[in-house]
Formats: sequence, structure tokens, C-alpha cells
Amino acid sequence: MMSSCSLLRFRAPLERAGLLIVLAALSGCDVPTELPEFDVRWVVPLLQDTIAVDQLLPGTGVVIVGGNFQVDADTVTLNETLGSLCGACIDSGGFPVPKPLFNLVYDQTGLLATDVVSVELVSGSISLAIQNDLGFDPIRPAPGSPGTMTVTVYDVDVLGRQLAQVTLDGSIPADSLPDGALTTIVLNLAPGTVSSTIFTEVNVFSPAGDPVPIDLNASLDITATVGPVLVSSALIDVDGRSVTLDPTTLDVDEIDTDVTNRIQNGSIILDIQNPFGVGINLSFDISGSGFTTLQRAVSISSAATSTVTISYTGDDFRRFLGQLNVQVSGAGAVVAPGGPATVTPTQELVLEASLDLTVTVGGEGTGP
Repeated sequence: MMSSCSLLRFRAPLERAGLLIVLAALSGCDVPTELPEFDVRWVVPLLQDTIAVDQLLPGTGVVIVGGNFQVDADTVTLNETLGSLCGACIDSGGFPVPKPLFNLVYDQTGLLATDVVSVELVSGSISLAIQNDLGFDPIRPAPGSPGTMTVTVYDVDVLGRQLAQVTLDGSIPADSLPDGALTTIVLNLAPGTVSSTIFTEVNVFSPAGDPVPIDLNASLDITATVGPVLVSSALIDVDGRSVTLDPTTLDVDEIDTDVTNRIQNGSIILDIQNPFGVGINLSFDISGSGFTTLQRAVSISSAATSTVTISYTGDDFRRFLGQLNVQVSGAGAVVAPGGPATVTPTQELVLEASLDLTVTVGGEGTGP
């Protein structure tokens, strides 16, 4: 029967203990100390590390909540004075005069969190806080003369998809905007694709009404606050975003020098699953207290799967194999093609590393 020492290639299941088991087996083999001498190749699982999706998110404004992202948006304030609302109005100096008819459409835009290009909206709402200090109810200025206020929310602009709309109708008893009062209305946003820009339009139609004091500085203020917005995915500008590999400890301290002295050269093979569709440049660092850090530059392609081979000499391996508290870590950044990238809350880049060694069997060994 062929012994384990005569195998030319060995691939174990992915376990951190795989490296220790295989190399320990090699050290326990009955290795001939006389010629013939030959090289064998050992491929052993080393570690698994990940880059989670949260490393690609903006610093603020996007967080993972359950199975979705929660995305912040600007609060939009629409402030209008009676002078800007009503071109026919003349300040009455505090004396009641018949209120003229006016009809005005005005708007304001707000943005989603920085670097968010678009989202797939699952649910969301906008709270409208309407503070009327005009001195009269603009949609009920006189009995039998109802007006309307319509607030419409669009994606991008008035040509975009309508996300929500509410109309306050002065002919309906429940709809009113009493002078001096704050009226709050909640609008639910329609699910679907939403861009980074949310456009809010207000259309006020106020018919002629009863005599009231006309103060051109009196105001009608609307504050549109975007409530919790939950999205299933987001298109995010990630170019240049910093990423890290969390330090992972390697169980290599019990590898005997009889083994390490026979290592000629080798590599660490990185099998990468990259769901983000962007390239990443990072350093791959092997560090420990007893040696100078081994640092290699690694370029991860935007492909869904790829393999990177990092070459090391036999002396490189002897610096960390058999040492205590050896760690692998890394840091880098997203590079071209760097985005925008469509991301979901559960995504992560998975990096599986295997140790690929050429070891001399027979003879006296070649290390120090």
C-alpha cells in the first residue's frame, strides 16, 4: 500500500487543523536519510476570511436592519410667506380685507444618504408637518368656498415615478388647516426602484375668502421628514472605499523544524468568491512576534470567482511555520472598476486560503 509520504498531492477538507495534521504526518514519516531524494507537493487548507458588505457602505446613513438596509434621507423644508404665495395680496396693516384667490405650485428636493445612487424600496414613509400661520385656513377661507392642498412625492422630478400623494380638500369636514395649528400627515411610499433624489411638490389652491388681516410675512411651512426607509438592495458608489481582512490566527506553532527545514518553496493560493462586482487591491500580511511581517500585494478582480497565487520562498515559510501567535490580516481599497456596486445585506466576499508547499523527502534536508 502506498504510504501518505509518497503522495504527490494532498487536499484535505477546509479546516484550520488541516495544516497541522498534514505537516505533522509528514514529520512522523519514516523519511530515508540517504538517496534517492525527491520533492513532493503538499496542498493544505490554511484559513477562511471574509469582507462583509458593511465595509462597502457609506460611513453614515446606511445600516443593516434585519434582512434589509435602512437608508436615511434629507429632511425637506418648504417655507413660503403669504407674499410669495399670493401675488394679489397687499399688506392690510392689520385691518381685515377680503382675501384674494391664489394658486401656487412650489417644490423642493431631498437626497438619500451620501454615495447611494438608488435603492429597491421595500417600505418607507414621509411625515408631513404643516404649520399654518397665514392668519386664515387656505383651503377653507369662507363657507362654501373650498380649496385644496396637494402634496406629491416623485422619484427624481415631476416626470419620475410617483411615490406618494395626499390631497387636503376643504369640502371635506375632516380636512382643514386651522390658523396657528400644526397638522401632521403620514404618507406611505410606493415600493420599487427609487433614485438618490426625492422630489416633493406642493400645489395650493385657495379661493377668495372672507375678510382677514393680510400680513405678507405670514407663513405656511411644510416639513417633510422621511421615516424609516427599508430597502432590499442598494446601488452604492464604492470607489476608493477602504476594506480590511480581520486578523485570523494560524495554528502552526507545533510544526516541527524537521518539516520546515525541508520546505523548498511554495505559495498561498487564494480562492475568492466576490459578489460585489468590483476590484479590490489589498495587502496580505503574515505577522507574529518572532519575525518581520511578510507582506504581499494582492489584486482581487471584479469576477464572481477568481484565484490568486502568492509566492513565498522556503525561508519565508520557515519564518512563521512553527511560531506562536501567527496571524493573517490585510487592508486595502476598492479600485476600478470600483462601482457603483449593487449590494444586499447578506453579501460577503469569501477568501479561502490554501498552503501549497514543495517539500524535499530524503537526503539531509535543505533548511538551516
